[in-house]
Amino acid sequence: MAGTFGLRIAAIGLGFLATFAMARLLGVAAFGVYALVIAWTTLLSTPAMLGFERLLVRELAAFESRDEWTRIRGILRLAQRVVLPLAVALALALAGFGALLGDPHGLGAPLAFALGATIVPLTVFINVRQSALQGLHRVALSFVPETLIRPGLLLLLAGGALLLGVQQPTALLGVSLVVVATAVALVVSVVLLRRHLGARRHGPSEEPQAWLPSALPLAYLATIAVIGAQVDLVLVGILLGPEDAGVYAVAVRGAAMIGIPLTVINATSAPTFARLWARGERARLQRELTLTVRSAVAVTVVVAAAFIVFGGAFLDLFGPGFERGAGPLVVLTVGRVLGTAAGPTGTLLAMTGQERAAALGVTVGVILEIVLVLVLVPLLGVIGAAFASSAGIVFTNGVQNVLVRRRLGLRTNVLGI
Repeated sequence: MAGTFGLRIAAIGLGFLATFAMARLLGVAAFGVYALVIAWTTLLSTPAMLGFERLLVRELAAFESRDEWTRIRGILRLAQRVVLPLAVALALALAGFGALLGDPHGLGAPLAFALGATIVPLTVFINVRQSALQGLHRVALSFVPETLIRPGLLLLLAGGALLLGVQQPTALLGVSLVVVATAVALVVSVVLLRRHLGARRHGPSEEPQAWLPSALPLAYLATIAVIGAQVDLVLVGILLGPEDAGVYAVAVRGAAMIGIPLTVINATSAPTFARLWARGERARLQRELTLTVRSAVAVTVVVAAAFIVFGGAFLDLFGPGFERGAGPLVVLTVGRVLGTAAGPTGTLLAMTGQERAAALGVTVGVILEIVLVLVLVPLLGVIGAAFASSAGIVFTNGVQNVLVRRRLGLRTNVLGI
């Protein structure tokens, strides 16, 4: 658990530093195109997995416990055979979308989208191997390619280009660096899984026949969550253009730091929540919830206050033009503080067998966010997207909070009410 949590925190830190280096390298407009390409690849990589990222973890854990290696080999081969065509199809669709957008700003967007489309199948293949390692009880090891290798190498490449004073940097350059880092991470993930399986990866296989009914609900949960995380940036790019998308992307990345305390709760407390619920120790579970949420909020408020007071100076570090994100950064920060104050509602529902309730809360929150982005962005610009995103977070947590009280009889918010 400690190793996995450390890797997640390292990924947040490395990702932030890589974003900083890339923003300094590309400038606000080219960085906007780059950020949009990465947002689209993230958005498409999740449905391309078709739920196998969670299905593999569950099934491989069960198969290994019974030493059923023919089934392990079978489901791994099935996963690769199913996700590869889907990932390629979505990658081609993304490349076509980039071509349809054209290049009205002269930033090389079509080429950036075409090259960035290759990130989708590369990421999907990494995710298959990551999920396989998790199912085979190598959780910390499974996160190394995605949380250390890819962001770490991207930081080195972008930082190196920045130090070398690369002339006329473009979005295509930034996307190229991501493709290289992702390809290397894929190679590492392949090596890690092969070393763990050894000779057991060879031999007869038995593929599951009724996998689709199990995979589709899992695919929906993962997809709706990633839509909620990326849709505001994607729509800002469509409605306002790459420069505003670049400004907003940096504000989003900064505000993401506010969510670290909640990440701590989800990573360290989820097993405790599940265990106490299973034992019927409701009073102890309530005390644990209240203590952890209040501790997280105390840390979050300190970080948020620093962003609110020094947000402009923080954004100045990214280069000229990014200071326009100060207002959105404040709004996003407040939204994430309120989200933390609501407590780990989604995690608690998932750990107590209420996955459908968790999905309901996320779904209504995402729908609200999309509607508000479409209404507020044309009126208010990037700060409208920040209000929409924060409203989606608050509404999702509010719905889930009500569901937790009604279905579990627990209170997750910081006030304990």
